[in-house]
Amino acid sequence: MDDVSLWVSPVVLVSGVALLIMSTSARYGQIHAELRELMHDTHNGTLVGDSVDMLYGHIRTRTRLLLSALFGLYLSVGFLITGSLVGVLSTIWSFSHVPVIALTCAGILGVVYAALQLIRESRIFLHTVNVCVHQVVGPTHESDDTT
Repeated sequence: MDDVSLWVSPVVLVSGVALLIMSTSARYGQIHAELRELMHDTHNGTLVGDSVDMLYGHIRTRTRLLLSALFGLYLSVGFLITGSLVGVLSTIWSFSHVPVIALTCAGILGVVYAALQLIRESRIFLHTVNVCVHQVVGPTHESDDTT
């Protein structure tokens, strides 16, 4: 690995992580809207029963997972930017590249952690959609074994 790519690689990864942060933040905002709608429907009496508790539980879990994913992504940005800065310094002062590689790997691990949390959140969302469709339409003939 040459000296320039040592500090450029983490910077390139930051732009991808930033896109993940934007999309995850948008999903978090959608959960806020879902919660307001659920509270409105519960207050008006249009939604009652066990499904309300299930929906509130899913919203709580999804919120926790999205916040956890955002935490992992923010840490990733911190590690990658720090890795890039250390890479510049190691190029100027000619010291070991190991810290840069370690910081970049830590940033990548943060992205992997966030991706796992987002996958879990997506599966819960799919389950919620399947339950809501089942309540509105009734049982379908298609297999819903993706949950």
